[in-house]
Amino acid sequence: MSEATMIMSPLLSVPQVPFDLFGLQPTYLGRPYFAPLGVRVSNQEVLAHLRSGILPEDALAYMAASGSMHRYLDYDKVPIVATAAHAVMQALELNGIALDELDAVIYGGMFRDNLEPSTAAFVALELEVPRVKTLDVTSACSGMAHAVEVAAGWLAANPKLRNIALASVETPYRYLDWKIQSQEELSSKGAGLTIGAGVSALIVSRTRPSTGIRLRQFVGYDDASVAPICKLPIGGVFTSQSHQLMRPAVESIHQVKKDAAKWVRPSMWVLPHQPFGHVNRFFTKGLRLDVDRIVVTHALYGNTVASAWVSAYHHLLLSRSGDLVQGDPVLIKTMAGGFSSLAIIGEFVTPGGAS
Repeated sequence: MSEATMIMSPLLSVPQVPFDLFGLQPTYLGRPYFAPLGVRVSNQEVLAHLRSGILPEDALAYMAASGSMHRYLDYDKVPIVATAAHAVMQALELNGIALDELDAVIYGGMFRDNLEPSTAAFVALELEVPRVKTLDVTSACSGMAHAVEVAAGWLAANPKLRNIALASVETPYRYLDWKIQSQEELSSKGAGLTIGAGVSALIVSRTRPSTGIRLRQFVGYDDASVAPICKLPIGGVFTSQSHQLMRPAVESIHQVKKDAAKWVRPSMWVLPHQPFGHVNRFFTKGLRLDVDRIVVTHALYGNTVASAWVSAYHHLLLSRSGDLVQGDPVLIKTMAGGFSSLAIIGEFVTPGGAS
């Protein structure tokens, strides 16, 4: 019997195929779709929004420390479902997948119009594929990364599924507090000055894309003891004691070193959500990585929440695709309030390369 021969489980009577490394069949992340939303605003222009008692130079220094130069703000309300559905269609087209080949939709964004039912269900309805599986995954800036993890798990568990679309629409403007009255408030509300609006979509598939990432491993790190220091209450505004997240952030990087040492080497590409320069410097020192291979888009778009690392993936393929080599390792690293961190380790696949 060949390796690819279908095997029947005596317990489940479900067709199974041989699993790849880490319990997954060959599973791929296709070419990403990303676009900023709203109006492009510079750091200096952000000051015009601040009704605050702090010095302008203090606010500018905070934004500069994060690497922020520009972000997009959604002054006008963005239709989340229609925007997500458009993004999914763009991602399907980028990867040569027809709508009738789509089996599931996962919404991984932080912002939504309804708590119930799921945003993913409305996206499926907008796409006119109401019978696909749908699910919302919410984990702030780690939402889209966890959506990839869930999608890979679905593909591993259900041989009938082929292609799963993920989408995130981040529309933060109405949740930011522009009334910063003191240096103390700057430390808790300043992170909001660096956040931008954006939309992203991805396809997780069994089918190898011409250019994309073969998924290899997931490494999670969670610490709920720091949950209260970064939050957005229902009906409230966003606050974050970002500096207090450094301890779990550093520990999560050590976890990657411990659990994914096989893949970490200087040639690894890094697609981070985390914008702050000192965290990225710790990446290079702690994981011994080449700083030129850390793709940061914070200066272009701000922190687009769950879409931030997708913007880095998008930017890499647009600006440096010629530098990619078949089999190059890649680390997608997110950190979110909660504390919830996820690292996705994979290898780039390129046109003409092996699977």
